[in-house]
Amino acid sequence: MKKVYLLAAAAAMFAACSNNDGAESAEKAEAQAQAQQIAVGFDAYQGRATTRAVTDLALITGSDDGTDGGFGVFAYYTDNNDYDGQVIPNFMYNQPVRSNSGAWGYEPVKYWPNEYGNTAIAEETDRVSFFAYAPFIAAVASTGKVAGATKNIIGFTRNNAPGDPLVKYVVDLNPATSVDLVWGTQPTSNSFTAKDGTTYTATGLPWLNIKRPAYSGAAAEKVKFQFEHALAQLNVQVDHYADVAAYAADNNVNGKTRIWIRSISFTGFTTQGALNLNNITTKEALWMGLNGDDLVTGEEVAIFDGRKDGKEATAAATNEKVTGLNPNLIQSVAYTIAAAAGTDNAGQAYAIGDLTAGTLPGVVSIAQNLFNPEGVAGYVAQTAIKADEPIFVIPTGDAVKVTIAYDVETVDDNLSTFLSDNKTHGSSVSNVITKTITGFDKMDNGKKYTIKLHLGMNSVKFDAAVSDWGANTDGTADHPAN
Repeated sequence: MKKVYLLAAAAAMFAACSNNDGAESAEKAEAQAQAQQIAVGFDAYQGRATTRAVTDLALITGSDDGTDGGFGVFAYYTDNNDYDGQVIPNFMYNQPVRSNSGAWGYEPVKYWPNEYGNTAIAEETDRVSFFAYAPFIAAVASTGKVAGATKNIIGFTRNNAPGDPLVKYVVDLNPATSVDLVWGTQPTSNSFTAKDGTTYTATGLPWLNIKRPAYSGAAAEKVKFQFEHALAQLNVQVDHYADVAAYAADNNVNGKTRIWIRSISFTGFTTQGALNLNNITTKEALWMGLNGDDLVTGEEVAIFDGRKDGKEATAAATNEKVTGLNPNLIQSVAYTIAAAAGTDNAGQAYAIGDLTAGTLPGVVSIAQNLFNPEGVAGYVAQTAIKADEPIFVIPTGDAVKVTIAYDVETVDDNLSTFLSDNKTHGSSVSNVITKTITGFDKMDNGKKYTIKLHLGMNSVKFDAAVSDWGANTDGTADHPAN
């Protein structure tokens, strides 16, 4: 690889080796000096409206004083060769670029390679390729790991690993903390002109093989990133609907009956993967396996699995896998409600009826968010999580399918059988429903999906909607009861 000469060394070489006259030597030295002074500059904006993590560039710009927020950049210098995905990030590695009084800056400043045509030491033109993601998070360069991270962005490829830069991501099933990962592409409304006249027309792909810009100083071209959503936005709501006449006046199930989710799983998305920042299709996120292998597809994601084994709601119920399900929807003594009345997830008054403190409402006629922070106790306390608040998931390209098992339990002292609490007499009827969602054939990055599960005494109804994050027009699909 050729060396990038300092100004003094370049001037000495021109003076000692040139066979041209003094004027031509001075011209070349001036051109070389100008090349030395062109710093690599960045700019950024959102291509589409965003939600949590990058709303109005909130986590990209941080406090706008250059001390926090920002986006991360990986850059590869390939001399006069094109980027082939076989080099290490030798120009920038997870370089934070932050806004300071409206201008994007970083430290240490890097300068464009200086070799260019007949004004250069060599006849070729050097190239640099740039990749970006947001929101920025610091990592240990030698390992690529984010210290202590188990969810959202957990790491990157190492600084000595050849190949495309990868952002490793694990889905957070808590709507309050789930991070909207975005990656940088060439803006669709921007171009970049190099010193030799090469124009890089916007493609929606990364900035590959970029030569130094035509001008220096404030007029120099900047590498502008348009950030696209790498994830799909998913909101799942659960309620029950009136399909029997024996409901209480508030349209909830009779006070002695509860509906509990026993298990629920999905296809169509996965909960862990690595985003390859070198996408090959315009605005289409390139997801791989967590270790850079193929993305796992065709598998179900179990959000909750509370298999019946006679140990329900006891300390021995170790097989009840809760990874983010709203605890109100599960029969468990670990969660209680604060009072017999409260407010629902939309802030509206909710009459619990004859429920008493120490019990949970289960699935009620008011829609509840399927996902919720683990460890938050009680329906009333969970009003901070709105019913329509989403999480962010990794699309797999598979058809979206939901499998749900739920129990309809009724207290009846005349029966010898027990409910799922293993102490109350009554009847428990299990329902298992599998449904492929037909409102959309698969999930795509950059779109939001809403699935509403309407549980009945012996059936499930589905609603589904999908829309672009920047366009609020939903396409809906109604799904009849099984």
